[in-house]
Amino acid sequence: MARRTADEDDDDDDDGDDKQYVVTGEELKKLVRLGRKRPMPFAFCPSNGDDESLFATHRKKPAKKIGKATKADSGQLKVAWGTFVIVDRVMVLTCDRELPSIAKKLKKHMRAERLPLNIRVLDASGREIESDIEDLTGEADPFADLGDEDDDGDHLQRRLQRVKDAVLAARGHEGDRLRDLMASALRATESGSRDKAQKLVALVERDVRRLMMSGARPAGIVMPDLPEVEDKEEDEEDEDEAPEPEPVRASAADRLPLARRLNALRERAEGAGEAAGRLMQALGLVARSLRDGDAEAAASALDRIEAAIERVEARA
Repeated sequence: MARRTADEDDDDDDDGDDKQYVVTGEELKKLVRLGRKRPMPFAFCPSNGDDESLFATHRKKPAKKIGKATKADSGQLKVAWGTFVIVDRVMVLTCDRELPSIAKKLKKHMRAERLPLNIRVLDASGREIESDIEDLTGEADPFADLGDEDDDGDHLQRRLQRVKDAVLAARGHEGDRLRDLMASALRATESGSRDKAQKLVALVERDVRRLMMSGARPAGIVMPDLPEVEDKEEDEEDEDEAPEPEPVRASAADRLPLARRLNALRERAEGAGEAAGRLMQALGLVARSLRDGDAEAAASALDRIEAAIERVEARA
């Protein structure tokens, strides 16, 4: 049966459960390597008799959808799904649906795909169920032959890092708009939506340039190193075509630790002297993101605000 690749399904918004997300070879390596940057969804059908094991993943689709599709594709009754991350040479699975003894079978499957990785399997609460760990220090990095093909996200995040001080320092409505735009760019970068991320990052850079060349330039902020100015008409066209942010709804349980962190940072921001007002305004935007259920944007913004508070505290 011919299999569709994960990237071929990226633009299919209304696809049914009969679509396939099973990946092998170089594509598998590329998608597994993304687990070093962010949690990735997966489904795994271990071999049953003469049937082959199937491992499925995708840049954007949810694990449950991938699991159901893989179950239908395999014709097997048993499938595990959840998310995975790569920590050093260990693939850590967090299972929403578990199967017994998958660590050994998945490790064997990955080694057959030239991905020698150790395996740890956790349940949904984070408790370790099983593992298959050995010393892999003598084996080559399984991702070394991929080069920099999947490092676009890192490059875009470095560009956002260069402008973050100006974005956080911007005041008034323009500052609010810039921070919302930057949060959207970060979400697109982290989700693997590369075309969308590139457009949004370019918009952030363009608006930061305009801000820094205007009378509203924040005091004490140095003009960041930005790409050459694009043609004005092209800029406007990009702005018209820029996709709307895609909100990610989070449960109350997911938002609670972020709310606690927000309150802790508020206490520190209040003692930040001249920067207190600006920091409190940024924290107000985080509170709005939490009310909207957008945990990813809130967490990303809290990281940046905490770094800004630490810089202020260090100067004091």
